[in-house]
Amino acid sequence: MKDPRQDLLAAIARLAAADVTVLIRGADRADNERAATILHQQSPRQSHPFVKVSCAAFDETRLDSELFGHEAGAFAQAQTSRTGRVVLAHRGTIFLDDIGALSVATQQKLLRLVREGAFEPLGSTATRSVDVRIIASTTRDLAQEVAHGRFHPELYAWLNLIALNLPSFATHEQQRQ
Repeated sequence: MKDPRQDLLAAIARLAAADVTVLIRGADRADNERAATILHQQSPRQSHPFVKVSCAAFDETRLDSELFGHEAGAFAQAQTSRTGRVVLAHRGTIFLDDIGALSVATQQKLLRLVREGAFEPLGSTATRSVDVRIIASTTRDLAQEVAHGRFHPELYAWLNLIALNLPSFATHEQQRQ
């Protein structure tokens, strides 16, 4: 009997070489992160940064600042300017874990990044451009989130062009026993 992990690793290797945006769908966040790490390590961008962001770990303002950076004075605690993780990932890969947790406003900003490679830091009107590969993951059914108005349909369409569906290896192991 063929091990489904070998098929998965072969699929990841094909996607890694393609240098495209990938949406990883899996029930286990640790498995999602492992797949994203392998995608980066086997990609043409492997010698450049691999930046991980947990979208569920921050409130909306903090997440916008983490992703896109901010100018001094952009909000009460912003005493100095800060470079966002998108810029830190320039020429490399940014992994957006739990992308279903993004607010609709942040989804709109991310849509521009996915489409154009451009964004504005918080508190700035200057557009910045980056060359970054986006790998996003979710444990949620984003199609359902779109249907309920909680996820931007165009962002979902862009992310879902190439999807990697991870099997539940725990379930597979239980079935083998």
